[in-house]
Amino acid sequence: MISTKFKVAPLILSTSFFLGTLFGSLVSAKELSSEKFSNLTCANLNFKTFLNHIDPRFSHVNHHLPIKNYNFNFGFYSLANCWSLAHLQRLYFYLQDERATSTEDLADSIRGFSISESPKNTWFQVEASPKIIGKFGSSSWHEIEKGYLQTGKYGTVVRRTLQSETEAYQIARFHDLKNIEYLTGDIPRTPVENQKTLILIQRMLAANLLPMILLRPQYFSQHVVVAKRIINNKIFVYDSNTPEHESEIYYNDQNGFYYAPQVIKGLPMVTNEFAAVGIFVVDSQDLLKIREVLYQDLKTQCETQ
Repeated sequence: MISTKFKVAPLILSTSFFLGTLFGSLVSAKELSSEKFSNLTCANLNFKTFLNHIDPRFSHVNHHLPIKNYNFNFGFYSLANCWSLAHLQRLYFYLQDERATSTEDLADSIRGFSISESPKNTWFQVEASPKIIGKFGSSSWHEIEKGYLQTGKYGTVVRRTLQSETEAYQIARFHDLKNIEYLTGDIPRTPVENQKTLILIQRMLAANLLPMILLRPQYFSQHVVVAKRIINNKIFVYDSNTPEHESEIYYNDQNGFYYAPQVIKGLPMVTNEFAAVGIFVVDSQDLLKIREVLYQDLKTQCETQ
């Protein structure tokens, strides 16, 4: 009897150890979000390098949202919605996922703020990080397109729509005091400034970080797009005026200026679409938030297996 128990105990221990090791190996080897990443597993998930595994097709034109830029009135003047739509498109490239179903998370991510009801039944907004959002055409998108009713903690109901949320972000971003920078200096900027901007764009795109670019053909006629890749000094961008295809910005290394006739043609006050334009990389801090949210979501997938 004693001899038999002595022999069985190590066998049970070995089996348990084997199963635990096997389970741990399977979790580590789990491939993450295969639609968006290639060869990314729990074992090689690292904050500094995980975007190296993102599939180049994640920003393909097939993932452009079919939402066109438009003007709307705010107070005594009219605003175009391009900054907000560029912000939304970049969010969508990185954070869309079929697992996401929350309409409120989608609304907050579009707006850039969460909203809450005060005891006096008024609503206020608080800056919030973006969330993982549903794929276009999913139930959350259908709901926000027709109008999502959000009930506050004191009982008041507010209706949130794609239009209301994108316009709210545009209004907030347009009135940021930092924008004064885009109203100073020569319109096309200097060749030295332009080369520095080119280097920054190249570095960001090499790291799979898509820059948002503000184009300045005139001081009071500006437009925002999302850069997706660069080939031989030609920058291919998402443009909310023509979301059905990519547009292009050219850097002329002979004179150090940028040109974007495809993008600026038809913009207010633009009389010569072939003139040089100034460009600025904007909202890089938002991109860092997107990267953090995406990484934490992947990390959670590994921890919950």
